[in-house]
Amino acid sequence: MVAPTSFFLDYGCHVRILEEARVLQRLGHRVTIVTYYLGRDVPDLE
Repeated sequence: MVAPTSFFLDYGCHVRILEEARVLQRLGHRVTIVTYYLGRDVPDLE
């Protein structure tokens, strides 16, 4: 998944990106998020 924003921050599109990634994981997909360098790590996501 490519996210043209810093990730993760607790607002707006970042929450949507996180929820989409979690749904994809529950469906059996391996998710890697490629994003800008700012933000913080989220457990269980690459």
